[in-house]
Amino acid sequence: MTILSLYERFSFSILPCSLGVAREAILAQSAAWGKPLAVDRATVRDVRPIFDSPDGPAHPPAVRKAILLSEVVGPEGVKTLFVSSVADGYSSMVYTISGNLPGLHLAVQISRLSIEYPRNALTAIKSQEAVRVIYSMKDASSWEFFERGRILPFEQIDFYKARRKRDRLTPDIIDRYISKLGYGTLDEVFWTSNEAAHLICDASFRLAEGCKPDMGSSEVNIKGVS
Repeated sequence: MTILSLYERFSFSILPCSLGVAREAILAQSAAWGKPLAVDRATVRDVRPIFDSPDGPAHPPAVRKAILLSEVVGPEGVKTLFVSSVADGYSSMVYTISGNLPGLHLAVQISRLSIEYPRNALTAIKSQEAVRVIYSMKDASSWEFFERGRILPFEQIDFYKARRKRDRLTPDIIDRYISKLGYGTLDEVFWTSNEAAHLICDASFRLAEGCKPDMGSSEVNIKGVS
């Protein structure tokens, strides 16, 4: 089962850096915006405490924010998965920090095709610019398919020739792309695991009841970061 068995919509990004570098950039940018994130601690890669929260993506606007970071190793080395309590995946944060973190940042949005306004999208961001955008979404009563920018190496353009626009970019296709990249999956088990991760959030953010305990104390616990 995919993470969509738990949630109607799910968004995350793949950042081209280590967890420690991503954490420092996010904390610095939050402070620069005048919204410092006070909670900064080790945890596990379980999105439920954030997504099931009364402050989670299903309850906009995102007055209180939380970010879950998880380091993964793939064909291109170490990268970091970025999940947040903001419904659009906290795109403003990803765009902004891409100005200081070199490399390609990949933002992913998936949703069940059965909901009223589904949207499945991939956005590749570099130096605060969307260099590749592709999405299939339902707006009002009709489906729209859009793509712009240079095709990325993992894409299979034959998918985009499907007769129905809704079939040109689906959660299944996106899952294939992510698996081909080697940086995660859409599997529910992957996003609700005991793998090491890091939580950054507002002190007032309300984690969902019954969430798994943190790994370690409330102090920073990242190798190489003091």
